Amino acid sequence: MSVVMVLSFISSVTSAAPSAQKVEKQIGYITQVQKQKNGKYKVTIDYIQWFSGEAANRAMREDGKCKGFESECFAPNDFYIRNVNPKLRTFELSKKAVIRLQTFGRKDGNFYFDQKVSLDNFANHFNKNKQHQAHIPYWIELQSGVIVKVTEQYVP
Repeated sequence: MSVVMVLSFISSVTSAAPSAQKVEKQIGYITQVQKQKNGKYKVTIDYIQWFSGEAANRAMREDGKCKGFESECFAPNDFYIRNVNPKLRTFELSKKAVIRLQTFGRKDGNFYFDQKVSLDNFANHFNKNKQHQAHIPYWIELQSGVIVKVTEQYVP
């Protein structure tokens, strides 16, 4: 009887709904957005480290970016970017990926912050302004190695 109960318990545990897939969030500079022959997009990104507040000040001091008195070292605009690893990573961009840009469109001299754009608009915008885009950080969210969300980090 106890064996039947154990087998029944194991069966109910293994048939439970699978847990949500883990989402990995990274920030980096996108270096390439390329449409493949099959219509899918590949995105190449150079991961960076993003620091804000006191962590940004501390990172600047650690990196020797302070001139003069270390105690007076403050990150401009309250953020600091460290990029010490030149490794580029390429991922597929899901056809259902959510793309949110901070500096895509303007109205009356102001940006539409957190503007949702299509994959094609994102790729066209990126490729038309590649020189400028290479210096803008983007947060990417990966699920099973596929990008499901891209969000431009606003940099004043």
